[in-house]
Amino acid sequence: MTVSFRPAEYVRPRTVEEASALLADFGGQGAVIAGGTDLLVKKPAHVKALIDLVDLRLDHIVTDGSSEGAENGESTGNGRALRIGASVTVTDLAEAHHALSGPWSMITEAARLLGTPAVRNRATLGGNLCNASPAGDLSVALLALRAYAVTSGTSGVRRIPLSEFFLGPNRTVLAVDEVLMEIGVPATPAGSGAAFLKLGRHQSSVDIATVSVGCLLVADHGVCRDVRISLGAVGPTPVLTHAPTEALVGREFSPALMREAGAIAAADVHPIDDVRASAVYRRKMTAVLVRRALETALREV
Repeated sequence: MTVSFRPAEYVRPRTVEEASALLADFGGQGAVIAGGTDLLVKKPAHVKALIDLVDLRLDHIVTDGSSEGAENGESTGNGRALRIGASVTVTDLAEAHHALSGPWSMITEAARLLGTPAVRNRATLGGNLCNASPAGDLSVALLALRAYAVTSGTSGVRRIPLSEFFLGPNRTVLAVDEVLMEIGVPATPAGSGAAFLKLGRHQSSVDIATVSVGCLLVADHGVCRDVRISLGAVGPTPVLTHAPTEALVGREFSPALMREAGAIAAADVHPIDDVRASAVYRRKMTAVLVRRALETALREV
C-alpha cells in the first residue's frame, strides 16, 4: 500500500538563520530536505512542512593550510584541514580525488561504495549523517578521521565531535531547530595511512553494510604511534573501538599483532542478529576486516 506524503508547506530559506527559525516555528513538524533519498522513502507522518536547503550553497569542499588536529606541533601528513558542506552529494565526494587525497581518500572510497549511481547523485553528506544509520558508510569513514559537525540553531553555532553526534538508529543530538551546515576534518599527522572496508551481503554497492571498518593509523619506521578504528553495523550507532589502540600503540606492526588487534576489536563490539547476518558472523568479520584495514592503511603510510 502506498503511503501518502503531502506536507502542507514547502519553504526555501535564503540563509541558515532563516532555516533555523523556520524549524523552530514548526516545532518538530518541519523537516529539512536536500537530496530527499531518505526522507521521501520514510514519508514521516508527523512532517507538515519541508525546508529545502537548495539555496543555502552548502555544497563546498574546501581545504586550507591549517594544521588543526596535528599533535604537539608536528608536521601533518596532508598539511591542511578540510571542510565539506552538508549539501555536497555522495557522487561529488566519490569523484573528489584531487581534494580528498592521502588519508582523506577513505571518504571517496566510502562514497563510492554507497548505494546506486542514482542514489549517489541525489543523496547528500548531511542527509546521510543525519539519517544516523548504524551502518552508515560515510559516518564510519569520518569517525576514524576525527571529523566534527558544525551546526546552526536559534541559540547559535555548535561544533560537535562526530563521536558524540549519533544517539541511536535515526537519532542524533541535533535540536529541533538545528541545521547541519558542514563537516570539518582535521589535518592528519605525518606518517598517516587510512583505509575503509565494507562487507555487504552480496558484495555490491547496493548492499547496506553487514560490517564496515574505518582505520586511521600513524606509523614511524613500522612502529604504531597512534590508531583510530571505527566500525559500522555492529551496534546501535557507528562506533569507535578504543580497545585495539591500547594493544597497538608503541609496538611494531606484524601479521600476528594485526590479527591480535582484530580479535580485540571483535570482542569489544555488541552486534545483533538481523536479516543481513548473525551476531556471531559479524564478530568474526569484524576481526577479519580490522586486520585487513590495518594492513591496507599501513601500506598507505
